[in-house]
Amino acid sequence: MKAKVLYNQRHRPKLRISFPDKDSKEITAMLADQWTKASDEERDYFLAKERALMDQYNKDLAEYEAQSGGSEVLVCTGQPAPLASEGHSSLGLPETSGDVGNVDSSNDVKPKKKKKRRPNYDDVGLDLGLELGESFKKKKKKRRSKSKDELLPQATFNKIALDLEAEDLAALMLVSRRLNRLASCDELWIEKISADFGDREHIIDMLAEAGVDIAELAYQSTDLVPWRRQQLDDEPDSEDSDCNDDSSKCSNSGTPNTGGTYFYTGAGVRCYRDRFIRVFPRSGDDAVSTIKSAEATLEAVKHMLRDGPRASSDVFAEAAYRLVLVQEYYPNSAECYYLWALICFVLNSFKPSLSFIGIGQSINGEFAPLKELAQEVQSIVAGAYGTGNQVPLLDSAGSGPSPHLAKVLAIVFQRLDSDHDGVLNAAELSHMVRQTNGQAPPPAAISQIIGSFGGQIRAKNGRMVQGWSLASLTDFYIAQTLDDPSETRKDLAKFGFDPSTLKYT
Repeated sequence: MKAKVLYNQRHRPKLRISFPDKDSKEITAMLADQWTKASDEERDYFLAKERALMDQYNKDLAEYEAQSGGSEVLVCTGQPAPLASEGHSSLGLPETSGDVGNVDSSNDVKPKKKKKRRPNYDDVGLDLGLELGESFKKKKKKRRSKSKDELLPQATFNKIALDLEAEDLAALMLVSRRLNRLASCDELWIEKISADFGDREHIIDMLAEAGVDIAELAYQSTDLVPWRRQQLDDEPDSEDSDCNDDSSKCSNSGTPNTGGTYFYTGAGVRCYRDRFIRVFPRSGDDAVSTIKSAEATLEAVKHMLRDGPRASSDVFAEAAYRLVLVQEYYPNSAECYYLWALICFVLNSFKPSLSFIGIGQSINGEFAPLKELAQEVQSIVAGAYGTGNQVPLLDSAGSGPSPHLAKVLAIVFQRLDSDHDGVLNAAELSHMVRQTNGQAPPPAAISQIIGSFGGQIRAKNGRMVQGWSLASLTDFYIAQTLDDPSETRKDLAKFGFDPSTLKYT
């Protein structure tokens, strides 16, 4: 399955909810436009999924060919039947001279009826013909055949079914018993929840990459519809088990089933049903109630985030979890993805921030806060990690200097440390500020700079000196780079280094 098809599969339900007045052609055009504007990170996600699906398809095909390739089957070619042997007709009867209709009436012998011709396998289908051919050639054995849906592996059916609408998939369950079982697979409906209502596991993973761990809050929550069921070793495969009746039966691993073992308990269908009812309430009163609750939660999250970087990790985790609660009822809320992106940006995790921005813009490309945040993040990323021949200033995590910057700052520190005691005192820091800004700072500003990034530091001679160490200088330039990378490159140029390559000039 192509990456673009997977992208459309993920975002088509969201657009249908957001734009109910649009027809299929308009939705398809919108998806095509969003795909061309998607970020590299989001494209890479779907390209990787495409490669994984192709690998699984090749594996399934190889297994199928290995199982059927060794049996002797009758292949229907559409060619005339072989000529009869000498002295016999093609039906196995003795040949007669002359017309069959010219029978000697004196013998009072009636012409034998022709046997019915065997069915043309092309009319049935090649797969079915291959199965029937073997039994036709071996007449002594009992005829047996398999319908096409019996030849379809569960994994292959799941890949096809994910492209169907939920109501179409439910209708397919009424066609035959075999299709009913294929379409009742728990894993299929679990994957469809992520495809139609947002991949909650992907959201949790991106937040974890930014250092915000909400996995435990989400997995233990009773306010979220479970999206994975755990089959215990000693638990029977029962049709009556319900993931909402016993939350302990719903697995929180979030890992797709790749071991070839599938469950058919009906729990997956029920989980999808419950999530669908939350997203599309049955009554207007329920819809109004959820809207008011979501608005109150969003306002509370904004209030929690007003402290910015000074907020604790617990505050960020609680705010991110509350946004998951909102997304439970409004999977196409661009504001949720904006606030997740803002949390990651405040924590200097630019990659997950850009991923959230990309998803939010695919939902609502005109949401102004997302546009502004995207410009700010992209500007910092371009400056901090360089464009063209520029070397990066930060490491891949965005929390430390790149090897190039670390080497340059060590040289700058040695030059500024005129007394070579391993500490930049107030006079040496004043000289640094004068060299970069063009004028000497007031003593109060120097004291504030020392207090922000340094303090009492033991010099090489053992004395305690008020000033900066090399680590303090590094922390200062990391903070400045995260705020304005161009200012850091300008400072390095004034120290005699090329602002792009960071080589001494």
